[in-house]
Amino acid sequence: MFVQGPPSDPYRDWPKQMECTESRLAPVVDTFVAAAFVGFGIYALTDRFHCVEQHGALCDFDYWVAGASGLIAVPFIASAIHGWTATDRCIAAKNFHAAEESHPPCRTGVERACLSARDR
Repeated sequence: MFVQGPPSDPYRDWPKQMECTESRLAPVVDTFVAAAFVGFGIYALTDRFHCVEQHGALCDFDYWVAGASGLIAVPFIASAIHGWTATDRCIAAKNFHAAEESHPPCRTGVERACLSARDR
């Protein structure tokens, strides 16, 4: 939600400055929150064995807690995957643009222009 990837074809509009998110803070936070909910769900499932000995009927609540934790984790997992993918694509596109700035004629597709730019 807070990460903006590069345009669908970032190479088409070169040399226009593209706006996209390079910071990996949002995907890191999403990954951490997702891992916390998954971990809490796993803990709720493993706590069930101790609960049976002590509380009996209340132990069924552990399954609900584990299921809810898993469901809450799903959007954070999806957001983390999107965030990591978008920031990686952004960085790759910006690195491509930075490398191409030293050889602008190469984007025309004319091989002679490319060779003369590289020979400079």
